[in-house]
Amino acid sequence: MPDAGQPDRSWAEIMELNIEPRRVWQGHELADILSHQLAVPLELEMGHRTLGVVEPTSPPDRLHLMTFADVLHNSDPLLQLLRLIKEFAKGHLADSHSLLPKEIASILYFTAIAAALVRNGQRITSRPDQVIAEGIRWTLSLSWIDERTRAVLQEAADKLQAGGNKLGGV
Repeated sequence: MPDAGQPDRSWAEIMELNIEPRRVWQGHELADILSHQLAVPLELEMGHRTLGVVEPTSPPDRLHLMTFADVLHNSDPLLQLLRLIKEFAKGHLADSHSLLPKEIASILYFTAIAAALVRNGQRITSRPDQVIAEGIRWTLSLSWIDERTRAVLQEAADKLQAGGNKLGGV
């Protein structure tokens, strides 16, 4: 029974409140979150969207084991999976209520684009080259990202610089 001085609010009304948590993550915490996200199986995060992407010749259990790191750090990743990761990250960047820190979503976004560029020779974004180059530089400036992710991003940064910042001609 509500207090006489308190307004009576339903649970639905409380859940609709736009309360945005204000959390400033420390570098070591973001490193842990990135490490965790890279180890998450794609199927867990994306469900059935990954089923149509994996080659029919892949063992059925392979999809259950494929993590973000398996795709982003692969020397020959499936381009469709890189696109899915990019769209997954883009969705979290656009969602003001996402629990995934924006820094982590940004790293996934730019690493997927970088991997497509250097591993597949393909462009998977319509964003201007300058924006992609700046995003990759920003990501590389983070001291806490893992070395395998850093290597993919550095290779893309080098390729962009050597190519005059032109993604389309790669």
